[in-house]
Amino acid sequence: MAKKPAKTTGKKRTWRPRAIGWGERGKALAVGLVAAAAFFATAFSDLGVYLKVVLALAVLCVSGILIERITGWQGWNGLLLIRGKKGFGLMTWVGESFPGACRAVTDYGLALCFGIPYSWWVFRSPRKVAAHAVVQVAVAWLITEGTRYSLPPWLASLVVLPLPAWLLGAAFFLFGFLGYGYLLIALNAFKIATVPDTPPGLMLVIPGVTLPLVEGVIAIAVVAAVHEVAHGIMCVVEKLDLKNSGVVLLGFLPVGAFVEPDEEKFKKIALLKKRRILVAGSTSNFIFFIVFLILFQGALAGLAFSTGGVQVAGVLENSSAYGVLETGESIIAVNGAQVKGITDLSAALAPLSQNQSIALQTDRGVKELVLGEGGRIGIMIQVVPAAGLGWLFDLSGFLSYLFLLTSIINLGLAVFNILPVFITDGHQIVREEVAAVLGRRRAALAGKISKAVGFATLALVAVNIILPWILQNI
Repeated sequence: MAKKPAKTTGKKRTWRPRAIGWGERGKALAVGLVAAAAFFATAFSDLGVYLKVVLALAVLCVSGILIERITGWQGWNGLLLIRGKKGFGLMTWVGESFPGACRAVTDYGLALCFGIPYSWWVFRSPRKVAAHAVVQVAVAWLITEGTRYSLPPWLASLVVLPLPAWLLGAAFFLFGFLGYGYLLIALNAFKIATVPDTPPGLMLVIPGVTLPLVEGVIAIAVVAAVHEVAHGIMCVVEKLDLKNSGVVLLGFLPVGAFVEPDEEKFKKIALLKKRRILVAGSTSNFIFFIVFLILFQGALAGLAFSTGGVQVAGVLENSSAYGVLETGESIIAVNGAQVKGITDLSAALAPLSQNQSIALQTDRGVKELVLGEGGRIGIMIQVVPAAGLGWLFDLSGFLSYLFLLTSIINLGLAVFNILPVFITDGHQIVREEVAAVLGRRRAALAGKISKAVGFATLALVAVNIILPWILQNI
């Protein structure tokens, strides 16, 4: 007689941790060390960026899978979740001490991320929406014009889209980071398809490969912590139980953090509470984008104070400076305008154009030069520390780059996290909104619509990352 099939309860299987012995720890450490050696050999090789990314990801994923099998940690294709209770005290204190302020910030966060019409859709309060609109105008100015003054020119050109300021401002006012993000990836996808040698619009963030190792790891740790702590705080504010917090590893490399609320209870709470919890991460990242931008300016002030001058680091052969200037010469003035740092040199050259003559005073005399294309001298330069301030110069240089990198990654995550790409909070919000509009009877249709939006957005993201490499290698 055949055995009757075992009855099932229909409950979802959950992952449970197990104790890890010293032998397993040793094996996991050995895998991590071998993976680190292979990773850094790839990172510091002369291979192209795309090939480095592919090989580095392969090393990280394989090592993550092996560590998962050895330790029993929960993982997925190389990603490992290390659970704990870190940060619960801070999240609880902030959430219980300032619930009103937290709700006010995340309420504006809905406008920040999805625009003023969405704010009206959610709140239907003229007073609240008017306040959101005033702040939105200020933020629109910051991301369209303010960054031109607070960021280096080369970086500002990447952050600010090549469109009229009024158009960017209007798009952000109406659609928030969602509209800004779609504009960014759509315009760059079009440029990639029509303009040869257009660089990728998006790049995977991998410390040691696409980012400096030390600064990259620190920046990602800060950005991830800011994002997830904000989610945790809003869970406390909205009385949603937190189960765990932890770190996300890709192989041996820390790449993120997480907080884990009670998912069953999350499904049952009011839609506004879901919105606030989900939007908290991007809102917090934007706030800390501003914080680190201010810190960056402070570090630049320290760098300027400790800079002793500008030296010639190299001379281009096809420039008028070739044979006139020598490596190691210190630049003192341009047309009589004193030069103490790169900012002074840029300011002196800004009003000049190609084929203009200049008098460049150095520590070896006054040199007559003709500016080349774009009003450039045709030299490479380096700043040197002032006497006795080498320590401040080095510290300010490190901190200025770290703060700038952290600021930009905060902004990047704030925008990308709102794009509805399956794993993002933006996709969860879109799914919840569509389900709320269509109702329970059309839940299946709501799921299909959110998936379609997710696949379309994912296609645009893939074009920005992968298509440039394909076109360059055809």
